[in-house]
Amino acid sequence: MDEEEKTVKRKNVLKIVFSVLALVLLIITYVSLKNINEKKENEEKTAEEILSIPAENVEKISFSLDEQTVTFEKQDDKWIYADDKNFPVDEEKLQETVDGLESITSDKELKDVDDLSEYGLKDNSGRKIEIYTTEGEKRTIQIGDMNTTTQSYYAIIDDIKDTVYMIESSFVSLYDGKLYDYAEAGTFPVISSNEIDEIQVKKSDSSYTLKISSEVSSGWMIETENVNEEADSSAASQAATSINSLSYLDFIDYNCEDYSKYGLENPEAEILVKYHQEVELEEEDSESDDEETKIENKEILLKIGNKEDNNYYVCVDGSREIYTMSNDSLENLLGKTVSDYWNLKVNYYSITDLKSMSVEHGGVKDVLSIEKKTDEDGEGEELYYVNGEEAEEDSFKNFFNGVVNISAKERLEETYQADGEPEWKFIFENEDAREEVSYYIFDENFYVAVKDNGTSYLINKLDVTNLDNLLKVLKNGGDGGEEQ
Repeated sequence: MDEEEKTVKRKNVLKIVFSVLALVLLIITYVSLKNINEKKENEEKTAEEILSIPAENVEKISFSLDEQTVTFEKQDDKWIYADDKNFPVDEEKLQETVDGLESITSDKELKDVDDLSEYGLKDNSGRKIEIYTTEGEKRTIQIGDMNTTTQSYYAIIDDIKDTVYMIESSFVSLYDGKLYDYAEAGTFPVISSNEIDEIQVKKSDSSYTLKISSEVSSGWMIETENVNEEADSSAASQAATSINSLSYLDFIDYNCEDYSKYGLENPEAEILVKYHQEVELEEEDSESDDEETKIENKEILLKIGNKEDNNYYVCVDGSREIYTMSNDSLENLLGKTVSDYWNLKVNYYSITDLKSMSVEHGGVKDVLSIEKKTDEDGEGEELYYVNGEEAEEDSFKNFFNGVVNISAKERLEETYQADGEPEWKFIFENEDAREEVSYYIFDENFYVAVKDNGTSYLINKLDVTNLDNLLKVLKNGGDGGEEQ
C-alpha cells in the first residue's frame, strides 16, 4: 500500500469516528432533555392540592400562637375570640387565615413514613390547626419542622400518619405570631405640625412647654416655671414634626386593669398636645348651606411608662389600651431640655416697633430714633435720626439690622460676670418696653452679650466688629468717609 492510499484510509477512519461521536452526543442530549422534561412533569404532578375548604364554610378555627392555643368562632357574620368575646378581633387578618384554607398544595409527598419524629410530627408535637365547618366536619393540619433546603414545612392532614406532605412557608406564616397580631389596633392621631398650638412635655427631672405665638418672630414661645421667652424656630419646628411622626408599634393590651405592670400608673413622663383640626359638619350643625366644615380644638395626653427592648409602653389618658412606641421617636421630645429650645438671637426687635436705640461705643454715646409723620391727606412717612440729625435711611437700616441680626454661637447656662466696662452697649426702647444689652470681650475670638435680665450669649467676634464700620457710615451720612 502506497502512501496515498494510507492517507485516504486514515481520512475515512476519522470520518467514521467523528460520525460516531456526533451520534453519541445527540443521544446524550436527547436523553438529558427527556429526563429534564420528565422531571418537570413529575414536579408539576407533585405540586398538587391536598386540602380545600371554602372560606364561607369555616365556622371555627383553632391554632397555636406563642405556645398557646387560640380559638376564633364566627357569630353573626363576625369573628370573635372564644376566650374573650370583647377582644377586638382584626376581621381582615383573620379572614386572611381562613382564605388560606381554600387551596393548600404540596410540592412533595412522602409515603409509607414510619418515624414521624424525623419531621417534627411525632405524638402530636408541632403546631396543629383545627378547622370546623358548617357541614359538621373537623379537619386538621399538623405542622412539623422546616426543611432548611426547600424552606417548606412537613405536615400531615387529618392525623393520617403514614403520609407526610411538604407545604409552603407562606401558608404556615398565616398562623404565626402572637394573639395581639390578630387584634384590630387603634392608631395614634395624625397631627400635622401646622395644626399644633401647644406641646407640654412633663418629666420628673425637667419639664417645658412650647406654645405658638404671633407676638414673636420665631412663632414659638418656650416656658418653664422660671422661663417665658421666644423659642428657637428650628428647634420648635422639629418638636412639632416629632409629634406628627408618633405612631404605635405593638398592641399589648386592649383592656388594661393594672397600669403598674407597664409603669403607667405613675408615669415617668407625659406629653400633652393641644391642636386644632378641620372637621366635617353634620347637617344639623351647619348654620348655613355653605358651611361644610369647622375648626375644632382638641388635645391628647400621652403617658409614657417603662422601657423594654428600646421601646416604651404608652397609653392615651382615659384609655385602657396599651401600646409600644419607639425610643427614637419619643427621645426627640423626652431627650430635650429647655436649653435646647433657647433662641440664639440676642435681640428680637423689629424696626417697625422701635422708638429709639442708644449706642455706647469707644466712650461715645449715640442715639438713633425714628419719627413717623402723617400729612394732611393721611399719607405717612418715616424719618430717621442720629443724635437729632436726620440720617440716610439705608445706612440707618443697615446698622440697625447689623445689631438685631446677631445670633449667638451658644447661650451660657449662667449669667456672665463681667470684669470692666463693656465694649458696646445698646438700649432699645419702644412704647411698651426697654431692654439693655452689653457686649464684653471674652477672648480673641468671642464676645459675651449680657442682657439686663441676666441672659448671656457667646458671640462670634467678627459679627460685632462689623458694627464699627456700619456706625461710621451711618454717622457720615451714608458715604463711609471720615466722621464729621
